Amino acid sequence: TEKIDKYISGLPDNIHGNVMSARPKTLDKAIELANDFMDQKLRTYAERQAENKRKLDNNNQVQQQLLKKQNVVQAYVVRTGEKKPYGGSKPMCPKCNYHHDGECAPKCTNCTNCKKIGHLTKDCWHPINANNQRTITCYECGNQG
Repeated sequence: TEKIDKYISGLPDNIHGNVMSARPKTLDKAIELANDFMDQKLRTYAERQAENKRKLDNNNQVQQQLLKKQNVVQAYVVRTGEKKPYGGSKPMCPKCNYHHDGECAPKCTNCTNCKKIGHLTKDCWHPINANNQRTITCYECGNQG
């Protein structure tokens, strides 16, 4: 029994009391009990960790869904048609309706292809109109096509 007591006294605190209260008669029985209790503790610890992870994942999912719903709702919120007044000091250009000093920059000119303001014809991203297409001309003979 001295060996059993010595073995039990060296066990971790979390299973020491359980093994001691079982009063094992042999050292083998004490070792078997200690292993069983330790396995049980590890199993419940792993289950708790998994449960906590599930709770955390579920909580994060719920929060993400709420944020997504809020973003969708905000996207469809009816806004008033009022624009904020211009707070700068530059005058409004009558040609492009933007505020700037001096002449309109090329970005304020109309594209002759799509008739929109903001880019030059050579930078137009719309398909070229049939009447705006350049004809290919031979440099040597001058023939088109």
